[in-house]
Amino acid sequence: MMNKTLLTLALLAFSNNSFAIKDGSPVNASNYPSLVEMNCTGTIIAGKWVLTAAHCTRDSAGGLRPVNLVGSTDNNRAVETLTQINHPHWESEGVDISLWGLRHHPDIDKIEFLSMTPVVEGDEIKIFGFGQTRQQLNSALQTAQKLPLAPNDINLLDIGKGDTLSGDSGGPYIKSNTLIGIHNSGNAWANGASGTRLTYARDFILNTINGWHYPTLATTATTGGKVTVEVQSLHMQSFVDNATYSGDVTITGGTCSGATVEPFDTCTYEIESPNGYEGKVTLDDGQVITVNKGRKKPASPAQPAPSEGGSSGGSFGFLSLLGLLVMSRLRRA
Repeated sequence: MMNKTLLTLALLAFSNNSFAIKDGSPVNASNYPSLVEMNCTGTIIAGKWVLTAAHCTRDSAGGLRPVNLVGSTDNNRAVETLTQINHPHWESEGVDISLWGLRHHPDIDKIEFLSMTPVVEGDEIKIFGFGQTRQQLNSALQTAQKLPLAPNDINLLDIGKGDTLSGDSGGPYIKSNTLIGIHNSGNAWANGASGTRLTYARDFILNTINGWHYPTLATTATTGGKVTVEVQSLHMQSFVDNATYSGDVTITGGTCSGATVEPFDTCTYEIESPNGYEGKVTLDDGQVITVNKGRKKPASPAQPAPSEGGSSGGSFGFLSLLGLLVMSRLRRA
């Protein structure tokens, strides 16, 4: 226990310098709209949760940090954090993972899928982080070492393609395009980085979310068409699809429809919009994919109101008046 406590303190010590990934590669944040910045880095999952490191949870005043949306269509807008839930073994065993609940669901059209895939020596791991640059997302590429410092750790070796500093804490570890770990510190004694395996947070994630992991936005051609949306089950148990739709969209197929999906499995919805207008696919209560957001059916042009009594009535009224004037003159004569 003492060794683990010392390790945790060491990780926190390395986390005091908040800078971006150094000597890495700049990344267009719009290609990773689910990645967010809050003096650490996090990943939006399940619509309104941020997956990040537990040691990032409080600011210097002890308050809840807001989350800055950098790559989403909600560009640069800060979202209020309502709750922060650390892994129950964060302090005792150093499982440095936290989930932050946001006030609302940001507009995200691409997500990072979570994976329980094991990490083995030599695996290439890509690390993403904002550091304190806030606007610039960067990535580093490192390889997994054979022996982790603790069973729940992922220890990486710097191979000259980018290194991390603590502002990147909470950033995702991506292996084969899936998220397999969370970054917690630069690993100075091993010339690399250290993070937490997602496998050690499996039940924590499922118990906290118990819902779908999904993009909140999807888009078809402006004239209408089809789009395929992939989602992931983060339900605690096997879950039977019960999605519904409304507006100018219909679910026409996909592997999700009517299927029973296991935790962390992915499936697809094939969605069609006949006219390219806005519609919604509701996966579950409060979990909505908005298709063609903001595209409304054009209003029909207003028709001119007919004159009172109609055109023929107007002509008749004029002739009647003329006749009265003629008769009046004849009488005077």
